[in-house]
Amino acid sequence: MRHAARGKRLLVGVGAAATALALGLAALLFARMRAARRSSELRTDFVAAVSHELRTPIASVRMLSELLEEGRLAPDEHREVFEALGRESRRLGETVERLLGFSRMMAGRAAEGRAPARVAEAVAASIDTFEERNPEMPRVVRDLDPAAEASIDAGQIQLAVDNLLANALKYAPLAAPYRVRVARERGGVAIAVEDRGPGIARRDQRRIFEPFERADDRLSRAVSGSGIGLSLVRHVARAHGGSARVDSEPGRGAAFTLWIPGPRGPKEQTP
Repeated sequence: MRHAARGKRLLVGVGAAATALALGLAALLFARMRAARRSSELRTDFVAAVSHELRTPIASVRMLSELLEEGRLAPDEHREVFEALGRESRRLGETVERLLGFSRMMAGRAAEGRAPARVAEAVAASIDTFEERNPEMPRVVRDLDPAAEASIDAGQIQLAVDNLLANALKYAPLAAPYRVRVARERGGVAIAVEDRGPGIARRDQRRIFEPFERADDRLSRAVSGSGIGLSLVRHVARAHGGSARVDSEPGRGAAFTLWIPGPRGPKEQTP
């Protein structure tokens, strides 16, 4: 009887363990399936968003070119059309540059040409480009430490700042003037782009740096975008041995900061 009872308890224990293992494997499989589905959905959204971003300026350029080609404009309207063509061409170029940057990021080819430099010079060049592309916007407030130095790939730093300013313009168009800051911080250099827009919920602040991800709110859903800009910023930071972060509260604007180590500064990675 004792052997039978012990055997029964053993079988019950084995059965319970097998059930727990099966449930665990099922949960793992379900999580992986859900993650794969999420990844597929994000990539589908990315392709749709990029297609929209390319299609809109291409359609505008085509329409304006046809107006000029067919002579359907009065002479005093030519200047306005040429200005519109310039804007749409720049918009198309910006989208292509983001895609090329994302491609380089995925191939691990960012920050190949690093050299000691004054960070403020690269950042100022990016601000100049932003102001040239958006002459209707208030001038960017510049707080740039000219003595802040680091070993950088200037082109990649400019790409990161380009994306941060474009992000501010897209999500906080009425919150200008934007403020860009370069300062020595914790043995390195911090580059921050600040706006006074709607802000970002804490639950979204880590996720928005992932490829294809965007904040989960009505504003983000209403604004078209590919979801790669902030992931590019984080990758540029990591390629320089640094990090990227956002400090924000809903209704109080956002400050995106890219930190890179100085010439002999410590390395830091975004988790």
